[in-house]
Amino acid sequence: MKRIFLFISILFLTIQTQAQISNAKAEDYPDIKSRPLIVELLEMDERLIEKWEKKKSKEKKEDKAAEYQDKIEKYEGFVTDYNNLIKEAIQNHWDVNPEVIYKTTSEVKELIKSKTEEYTVLWYSETNSKRQDDYGFTYFPNLTVPTLNYSRIEKGRVKTDYCYFINYTHDRNDTIEYSDFVLSLKLMKQHMDYIVKNNKKKFSFHKYVLEISPQNCPEFSGNTAFIQKEAIHKKTSLYEINANFSGEINTLSDKDISKAIENEEDRIIGFFFPFSIVVGNFGPATTARIQYVRSFINTKTGEIYTNMGGKNGQLFDAYFREKEFGKYDSCK
Repeated sequence: MKRIFLFISILFLTIQTQAQISNAKAEDYPDIKSRPLIVELLEMDERLIEKWEKKKSKEKKEDKAAEYQDKIEKYEGFVTDYNNLIKEAIQNHWDVNPEVIYKTTSEVKELIKSKTEEYTVLWYSETNSKRQDDYGFTYFPNLTVPTLNYSRIEKGRVKTDYCYFINYTHDRNDTIEYSDFVLSLKLMKQHMDYIVKNNKKKFSFHKYVLEISPQNCPEFSGNTAFIQKEAIHKKTSLYEINANFSGEINTLSDKDISKAIENEEDRIIGFFFPFSIVVGNFGPATTARIQYVRSFINTKTGEIYTNMGGKNGQLFDAYFREKEFGKYDSCK
């Protein structure tokens, strides 16, 4: 199974959020989709590698030197594997734009400077929770969410037309697989089609899940579905989950989930979709958490049946609990 490294490592009195965006209006998408698509390929940051190499050479402790070597190897592997996997996923699963072109980050930056309005760009970023205090200290620099951005090139990196936070599964907190790109591209297309059909504005994928799932929820009741064993909350058992649901819930490994996505098997599987990073103060302490909505999705059709954790009283961890399965039958 192909994997690449990813740098992912309640109540708040003061809150800041970094969330999904969809700045493009429904009437913008025909133009966005009609342009040639540039898929941005990542470049090695040689200065970053050199910085780690210098620190490694100066480190007297072997274990600390090994940590820098591990960073270098994982970073280099990430860049190489990301480029290979996104190209494969686009070739097999993206039929929206009339032409696909591959360019490096440097080439894309030059086109942005030229203010051309000829292309749409797909690029990868890591939405982060970096916050600085009055003394310049950075909080939570490593709390990030992997993000795919799809936007007209003249919009640059700030006013992005559309962004999608990549779905989350357990067992690989620091990795991502080809199947994640496959599912992401499928859901991105469905989401954008929904925006156009229903004339939506500022309509993030999170909002899409909350709106579309009640329409499909009745089809989920009584079905057989799958979740990862590691995705069940420690205070919940699979027996308790099934006692609360009219259908049947079984467990599936991360590897089998990836296969189901890649082979477009007709399976209903539970996923976690991050939709924001919240940073705030609880008394004197500053903390940050990623918010998720938990949903069951058909890996063949991309149909979204359920949502939990995405409304008031959101849960900040990626685990299923037995009580929510009782609500799936009533679609509440």
